[in-house]
Amino acid sequence: MLKDIAAEHARRGDKLTVYTTTSASDVARRAWAAEHGIELLELELPADRGLSTVRRSLHLLRFLLGLLYILTRRRFDLVIATSNPPVAAAALVRIASQLRGAAYAYYVQDIVPEMLMCSASRASRCVGRVTRWIDGWNVRSAAVTITLSKTMRQTLRSRGCQDASIEVLQNFAVDAPSPEESDDSKTTAIPTLVFAGNHGQLQNLEHFLRSVKIASKSTAFRVLMLGGGSERARLSQVAHEFHLDNVEFAGALPRSEAQRRIAACDAGIVAAAPGLFRVAYPSKLISYALAGLPSLVLTETGSAEGDEIESQGLGVTASPTNPHQAAVAIEKLVGRITCGESTRHDLSRTASWLYSRDAYLHTYFSIPQLSVPSHQGSAMNYSNDRLQFDTSRFDFAKLVLDEINRHQRAIGLQQVEELRQVHKVDGIAQHLEAHRQHLFTLFRTPAFQRLYREFGKQLIDDHFTTEAVIQKTPTVRIQLAGGNSVSFHSDAWYGHGSRVCSFWLPLTTVSGANSLQMARDIDESRQFLSQIAEEQMDLDEINDKAAALCDPVEAAFGDLIVFNGDMVHGTVHNATPTSRVSFDFRIAESVTDIGMKPAANFYTYEQLSTPVSDHACGEIARRPRRRSLMYSGACRGVSAKSQLVFLNEYARINDIDIVGSESEIVVFDYAPVLQKYAKNPPSGIDSVLLFSVDLLPADPDIRRRIYENAIASKVALLFGAEDVCLSDECDIAKVETLVTHPQPAPTLSAA
Repeated sequence: MLKDIAAEHARRGDKLTVYTTTSASDVARRAWAAEHGIELLELELPADRGLSTVRRSLHLLRFLLGLLYILTRRRFDLVIATSNPPVAAAALVRIASQLRGAAYAYYVQDIVPEMLMCSASRASRCVGRVTRWIDGWNVRSAAVTITLSKTMRQTLRSRGCQDASIEVLQNFAVDAPSPEESDDSKTTAIPTLVFAGNHGQLQNLEHFLRSVKIASKSTAFRVLMLGGGSERARLSQVAHEFHLDNVEFAGALPRSEAQRRIAACDAGIVAAAPGLFRVAYPSKLISYALAGLPSLVLTETGSAEGDEIESQGLGVTASPTNPHQAAVAIEKLVGRITCGESTRHDLSRTASWLYSRDAYLHTYFSIPQLSVPSHQGSAMNYSNDRLQFDTSRFDFAKLVLDEINRHQRAIGLQQVEELRQVHKVDGIAQHLEAHRQHLFTLFRTPAFQRLYREFGKQLIDDHFTTEAVIQKTPTVRIQLAGGNSVSFHSDAWYGHGSRVCSFWLPLTTVSGANSLQMARDIDESRQFLSQIAEEQMDLDEINDKAAALCDPVEAAFGDLIVFNGDMVHGTVHNATPTSRVSFDFRIAESVTDIGMKPAANFYTYEQLSTPVSDHACGEIARRPRRRSLMYSGACRGVSAKSQLVFLNEYARINDIDIVGSESEIVVFDYAPVLQKYAKNPPSGIDSVLLFSVDLLPADPDIRRRIYENAIASKVALLFGAEDVCLSDECDIAKVETLVTHPQPAPTLSAA
């Protein structure tokens, strides 16, 4: 899995160095590194298995000395440490990174100190307490710590790391079987449950066998135990004493044979000692689900992981301490298998979505602290910066002022001499949004687009590669004298990717209260963003505290302010006698870095060089206007009428022709109307305009069918509230992320 992350870093243009142990015969890893342009630094060491504690300790020391040599001799922007070897590697990376001025991220797959503290050995518990203290510093000092579950995050926070930045990111499946490989015909009359893995104390297998003994009195099932371990012989004896003739201990088998036998079973067993989910997340749950097997999971009732497992249909949770309750869970699982409540195919597809590589990498690279700053031109990714441009060549201010005055002349009203006096336009305070929308229309005209494309091309030539994409239509801002504008926020809140630069261009001289207020420091800004989430601040609290964090930007027309998506910014009440007019736009390093925004909202580098026609340039440029069917239904209490009002305005702003509307049959949960238009659209329709992703069915298999049919029929699904377009396979992960992680209620915007 770490190889996939490294390869994606390299694909995105990051210069990557990997330090690892290896054997002399490991040529496959070297070929992989060469293929992806990754520098591979290897320390040749034999495998630790079977070695004495002294030999293993010496190997660890050699590894750490090699790591120290690299970190003190080389300069890195970001160092990522894993929890293997436990604690020590992260501590060394932390200290060396602080001395060298580098950021470091901590990838915690297992929380070893707390594991040791649960040991029966007094010496292990002492080691656990010491390493827990050291590892607490590792977590607090990291730019970000990544762990596998909400419960593991809480364990890390309980060390006194409440202010640390800790993200939850579950592993994805490596070499996942496709749903077609799951054979529903394999279920037998007597279901077989399989445990595959280490037979040790942490697996709590004696408790499981006691539960099997109780459940076997009323329910027919078999149990297959695969693997070895320190407890295997004793557990086999326990099964014999319990007269469990339905339990087979098959021992450790070759990988291919083990996979064959697992595939022939009907359910998996994820056995864990009480509290184990606090410090680890058994990967077997994912493996079983991808093979189409529901799981019996020993975890505490009411735990976050247990609730997710049940709600996602991955299996049944069982008590890790009460064998009678666990027996009831076994009977429940066997009953589901016997009744055929779900098929292997369904479960395998669900798991493939939940644990897909693409969804994982999308979430991983949306974590701002894992972005490596660009070293091309002005490195603008991690803080605010300032560029200057030629105002005589790119006179956006004159274009805007001329358009405002042209409109004023057309309706017989007074003109203004300069943009900072725009508050003198009659009625502008009462109809400010209408005036903003009028300027959006200007921004789509050929005259503005020719100038803007030339401007964008020069920015990309100077500071990015030709893979970069730029927002097609800038977002206009007007802050009147005596008025307010936008609340404090970060651009990352609104779906912009972590590798997106925001550009703010004032068309007037700005300072003090009529300017943008910007956080003074990126690290302070990120700490504040974490504080907002931790304390669940409301908007008034955010605005009050952010104002103290930020300073006004002093700039004039000709300045271009550049900042990262994590920089907190906003406005305060404009108590000055002058107004401010500005616009902003975004450039992403590639189309894969645009976050949750639709690709149709961005120009590629090639499009910037394409001549602009004399026709108005809509948001979806260089193709005919979309012809859409509006679609409404039951959605978060928003009436169908309100949905259609929203969609009509969204279509007007985005140059979409509405050719009809349909409402879903709300008594059916499988969306028959939407399925029809996705699979067999009438001629003349190239898209369906939906109010929100919330209109999609709850069943992931039905959603997948709708996506596939729409792509095959070349019918784009446009989600107005989220401003997202699904037109090919690459868009599915974005939409699914929105479905499974709902966004706040929508507001209409032309941005």
